[in-house]
Amino acid sequence: MRPQTRFLLLISLVPLYISFAVYFGLIPQAILSSLLKLANSNLRRAQPITRPATTIASHSNMGVKIVPRPSQQRGHADHDWLKTFHTFSFASYHHRDHEQFGALRVINEDRVAPRTGFGTHSHREFEIFSYVVAGQLEHKDSMGNTEILKRGDLQLTSAGTGISHSEKAYGSKQVHFLQIWSLPSVSRLTPKWIGTHSLFGWMI
Repeated sequence: MRPQTRFLLLISLVPLYISFAVYFGLIPQAILSSLLKLANSNLRRAQPITRPATTIASHSNMGVKIVPRPSQQRGHADHDWLKTFHTFSFASYHHRDHEQFGALRVINEDRVAPRTGFGTHSHREFEIFSYVVAGQLEHKDSMGNTEILKRGDLQLTSAGTGISHSEKAYGSKQVHFLQIWSLPSVSRLTPKWIGTHSLFGWMI
């Protein structure tokens, strides 16, 4: 990977790292409160939004207020082999105020039982990030890629015009991971897979 491409990839992932730190409580509450106050004070002033923002404002004179959402308020489903929480409307969970946020469409927190998982299925027109919190996740796709992701690993699959893949718990332990889907800025992209990026080892 060229140094310039590597640098741009690292920079583009910074907001994701910050989101993970907030999500898992790695930032002390006092510091987090100060950051939220600073962020809100620097946002463009506008008429209040009557509903929580589900999309990014298309007009530059509109503002967005950051409102923390308790984890327990997310959608939840228990399928025995899969215990999952949905930040946005997904599958049988629907919440009119939490459809998406801008291009961000899915944040699912999944716990998959050992040696089970999602069989081969297809996606298109999504950028799919998989981040392993604990355990190991086995990834296989229609482009011939196979990888075992470990704790702290982050992988990107650009579905583009269409890709099929499977994701399963690898080994004898449960895998706990996040799957994040974002809409691409350009449609009909060529499917692409970017291998493991370790948040701990900073390796690509």
